[in-house]
Amino acid sequence: MSTGPEGDEKRPEDEQNGSAAAKGVNAAVRRALVESRRDMLVFLRRRLGSGEEAEEALQRFSLRALERASDLRDVRTVRGWLGQVLASTIVDHQRRAVRRRRREVIMEQIDIESLAVEPDVETDGTVCAPLQVAANAKA
Repeated sequence: MSTGPEGDEKRPEDEQNGSAAAKGVNAAVRRALVESRRDMLVFLRRRLGSGEEAEEALQRFSLRALERASDLRDVRTVRGWLGQVLASTIVDHQRRAVRRRRREVIMEQIDIESLAVEPDVETDGTVCAPLQVAANAKA
């Protein structure tokens, strides 16, 4: 037997019950994620405006929910708990998007044209030769 934080003795069956409860919580979270995946993806597409961003946010959300499943105290509230995790995931996703946009540089076409460099004949030959062979084979 081990001793708890206040000197209370823990029985082996208490530890087994805790382990069983954790498994039950994990199973409940996984089941809810699977059952609600399609609806959450539709919601995220509408919310974020992009299927690609929605998929990314859904993956982050699912990972976060699985990592934090032990925080869920009552499996009967799994849907509400997942809603809270989803809300914080969306906020974090939007913050990352803002930071990403700030790092992007907007360039005028004139600026882009001034960056043009002379083509590298060796690189062009290496890259283009297989494409030309494939194109000729199809013709």
